[in-house]
Amino acid sequence: LRQTRQDLLAIINASPEAIFLMRPDGTVILANEGLARRVRTPVKQLAGLNLYSFLSPRLAAARRRQVEHVLHTRHPHHFQDERDGLITEHYLYPVEDGAGTISHLAIFALDITRRTQAETALRRSRDLLNASQRLTRSGGWEWDVPTQTLTWTEETYRLHGLAPLAVPIEAEEHIQQSLA
Repeated sequence: LRQTRQDLLAIINASPEAIFLMRPDGTVILANEGLARRVRTPVKQLAGLNLYSFLSPRLAAARRRQVEHVLHTRHPHHFQDERDGLITEHYLYPVEDGAGTISHLAIFALDITRRTQAETALRRSRDLLNASQRLTRSGGWEWDVPTQTLTWTEETYRLHGLAPLAVPIEAEEHIQQSLA
């Protein structure tokens, strides 16, 4: 059992993200270094602490509702939220005891802040491109020679009276319409 616990800790500490096991009331049973960094508490001190105590009352209540959802449905669940500028995607997995009662939740919390910021920047850039092309009534396209795919901007579709992606970009018909 001691070796199994050491192996489990090695596996969960291999991830820089927060991985932990907690009781439904929020009490930490087992946690990795990723969680310790997030809550700024040494990993050896986390066992027995209640994670909700690290959160604002509003966020603690929201996360409790997510845990209640897992307890009610008895199925894994995931959700996103934000805390102190950190956008996190949480994966909750119910763990049953021998009697079939959910006694613990295994949780993986992935920091998606950078990804979310990149997606927002990309969306803004695409919106600016689309607005500029609408104003100038010009479009753009890209031909990927190795994959033989043609990608059009939204305005190029509008200029040609076609619905975006009505024809798959790798389809011969799309290429023929482009040439025409």
